This record gives sequence, C-alpha cells and structure tokens, in this order.
Amino acid sequence: MKIASGVAIAVLMTAFQPELDKQRDEAIRTFQDSPSLGRFSEAGIAIMNASDWANARDRKEDDLPPAHPEFEKMKARLATGVMVSMSAIQPPSEWDVPEGDTMASLPAIRPSFFRADDALFAIAVRPFKIVDKDVVPLIDALSAINRLTMRIRTAGPIGFGTGGSPNGSWDVASVEARFDQEALVHGLTRDGRSTGYRVRSVMAPIGERNCTDRSGSIIGTRVTPDWDSSIVAWIGKPAPGTAMVTSRQTGSGVTKRVTETVDFDRDGVPDFFISAGSDIGISDLPVPWKIVFVNVEGKWRIGSYRSAPDCT
Repeated sequence: MKIASGVAIAVLMTAFQPELDKQRDEAIRTFQDSPSLGRFSEAGIAIMNASDWANARDRKEDDLPPAHPEFEKMKARLATGVMVSMSAIQPPSEWDVPEGDTMASLPAIRPSFFRADDALFAIAVRPFKIVDKDVVPLIDALSAINRLTMRIRTAGPIGFGTGGSPNGSWDVASVEARFDQEALVHGLTRDGRSTGYRVRSVMAPIGERNCTDRSGSIIGTRVTPDWDSSIVAWIGKPAPGTAMVTSRQTGSGVTKRVTETVDFDRDGVPDFFISAGSDIGISDLPVPWKIVFVNVEGKWRIGSYRSAPDCT
C-alpha cells in the first residue's frame, strides 16, 4: 500500500508539474519586477511547491532544503534595501453585502476624507496588536506608504509542523525588516484624539505557518502615551484634527457587539466604521474578531479584518 501511495503521489506530481513550474517562474518574475517582502514570501512558497524536495522519500524530517539560486538573489536584493512600490499593496477590498446580512446596516455615506487615490492600509487593533497574522503586508505597507527603504535579513531557517510539513518560505521561516527611518502608524483613541507608533523594525514569520502562529514582534516608540488605547490604526494620511467618534454596544457575552464610527473631518459622514465581537470557535471558546470598514470615495471597503486563532 505504501508503494502504491508513493506511485500515486509521483503520478499526480508529474501531471501538475508544468503548472507548478509556471507558477514558480511567474512568482520569481513578479518579485524581480517590483521587490517586496510579500512577493519574496510567495516566491519561496511557489519554489517549494514546484520542488520535489518536500516529498522526497529519503528526506529526513529535519533536513533543510538546498540553496536555490533565484531565491538567494532575492535575499541579496532585500538585504541591500528596497522601497516597496504601491503596486505591491492590496487596497481596501470591495464589500459585497449578502441579502439579509447584518452588515447591511452600514450607514449611508458620500465621499469624505479618504479618496480613491489615497494610499491607505487600515489596521484593526485593540484587542489585537499592530503585528498579527497580516504582518507581511503590514511591513510592505510601512515601506510603500511612508516612502521608506527597508532592509530585510533572514532571522530563522525553515521549521517543520505536524508530520514534517515545512513551515516557512523555501529555506526561510522568519525575517527582520529594518527601516532607514522610523515608519509611522497613525492611531485614534475613542475620544477622537490622534496618536501613533513609530516603527523601527519588525520581526515576522513568512510563508506557510501554523494556524496559531502570531509570533511577529515590533520595535518602536509611541507617539503619545495613549497609543495602547487606540480603537483603530492606519498607515496613510494623518487625521486633520480631533475626530468625532460615536460608539454603540448591543448584546452581552458572546452576543456582544461594539460598533464605532469615526468622522475625521467632522462633516457628518463616517470615514471608518468599526465592528467588534466574538463567536464560538471549534473548541467551544469565544473567538474575538474585529473588522474595519473604510469610506473610500463614498463606497464602503473592507480595510482590515482580524480574528483570534480558531484551530486545534
């Protein structure tokens, strides 16, 4: 049976190999055209998928993959320093409201503070920290939107999960991103006051990883002492002054929902709509989540969605 299974895997790999090779080559070219940490991570995953190393019968569980020439060039490129292009940054995504969905209660809006051509990366904070599962796109946004050069060094080799499956991106599991100058993250407190965080460097896991992995960390300084009480954060243009914030709570316990609206320019039109709550997860424990909607040119977009790990 083991031999048959091995043959079946080999046949499947052979059938999919041309497509895997194509995806690997496209990922490498995409990085070469416009380097970013996200594209580096994706290229490493594509190299792994196209390689027979992970499924080699004689591979020991703790064996590391061999050096890959193109991946080594990418490491060297990031180490010398890159300023990420805005083309590598995912803008706030469209929100298609299903019929009967509770989010259909989003308030009516018109164009206000954020315009379609504004560079923006929203971050759902409190109870979440700046660094979460989306740490790689966060790092790229810190470089691109603040127009700063960052230098990336390998911080940890690839690791292995259950059954010996690789965690990381080819031979790298984590990196350190260091900025030439402090990269600014804006924040806003519940009473509408502006705050922020100046980021010097970020340690980040990359590539494939365990569901529970939130191992990123950040080094920097608070702009004001009340940074930790921020209800929302973003990378982009600063608030023009004290914002108008409204808050509403419904339900209790697991059904508790807190919604907040932020009006930066105090024109009566919300610029952020924030909803937070929790659901019962697969382990029958509450799993907190938070979503930030952004008014972009009069249309609601999803700026950030975060939830605690819900896995076993």
